[in-house]
Amino acid sequence: VLAVWAARKHGVPVDGALDLIERRFLATQDAAGGWAYSGDGAMPGSGTPAMTCAGLLGVATAIGRREERRQKTETLKTDPAPKSTDPFFNPPPRPDGQGSAGPKRPPDERDTAAARGIHYLGVVLATAGRGAPGGTTDIQNLYFLWSLERVGVLYGVDKIGGVDWYAGGADFLVRTQQGDGTWQGTYGADVDTSFAVLFLSKANLARDLSSVEFRPGTRDC
Repeated sequence: VLAVWAARKHGVPVDGALDLIERRFLATQDAAGGWAYSGDGAMPGSGTPAMTCAGLLGVATAIGRREERRQKTETLKTDPAPKSTDPFFNPPPRPDGQGSAGPKRPPDERDTAAARGIHYLGVVLATAGRGAPGGTTDIQNLYFLWSLERVGVLYGVDKIGGVDWYAGGADFLVRTQQGDGTWQGTYGADVDTSFAVLFLSKANLARDLSSVEFRPGTRDC
């Protein structure tokens, strides 16, 4: 999903793919707010933590494109000949109800899906041991930890479900690193070590997308 989003910077025509991503994730969220690896999401409890992170990334691109369209429309209303509408150089302002962004609008299905997905992850984290990663099999999956880092950074949230996701994940990784510097998990030392380092890096791979104010739009979800 992030690769498709990034391809836009280089002029790759990916709007059709992003349309499919949006439709896929809006149509397959389960009753608990999660997403399953396959299927239509009709079965309760079919979602998994890692795939829910993927779903939230897909919904984020849908929200980002919605905000781009809104900003483009507002720009054309106020300036018939804008200097640039390229969102990668001029990210849309955060619709926080102040300044040129205008008043807050009621949430649509994209916002609702994002809020439900974040809530799902909050339940996962809040029920993991003492509220920090490391208490369940899902949390010990370093692929999930990396996926969680992608969501936390992209959505700009410090806490999910009241849990400081980065502090908890970092503590878990420090405790479980092997003497030779690797991490041993589900996918083998080379892959799991890569996931661990990516998590600890806490890097933003889509700064233009992070400029959007998501709903839930707080620093503590």
